[in-house]
Amino acid sequence: MYVDENTQPSYGQIIKRIRREKGLTHRALAEITGVSHSNISKIEREHSTKGKEKLKVPIDTLKQICDCVQYPFDKFLAEAGYITQVQATPLTQLQRVCGLLTPEQEKSVMRLALGHVQGYISEEEVNKLLSNLN
Repeated sequence: MYVDENTQPSYGQIIKRIRREKGLTHRALAEITGVSHSNISKIEREHSTKGKEKLKVPIDTLKQICDCVQYPFDKFLAEAGYITQVQATPLTQLQRVCGLLTPEQEKSVMRLALGHVQGYISEEEVNKLLSNLN
């Protein structure tokens, strides 16, 4: 089946692609997941046996399939357009510093940061108080 690269693949197309990439038949995937081979086929086609109604697959079933073939569920959801994956940002300087502090010092720093962001504490006061942590 040809899928235009500009078109969002459906959950059924993604399950089918994953199954094929793993070299599994419907029956083999059924055995691994505990989902019947006929339901695997229906999920891939996204239609009931009658073929007229769009199949409503419980999210738990989709997660179960992904988990059993060791495919990241968040990646599956993003590929199907259900969520947007957010790239992790590098640690900020504050996060790096907090990793070196005691829990008590970390609470103080976080209170300072919150106070500064909310406008209650000036940057000068923040720097003075931070220097006292050393």
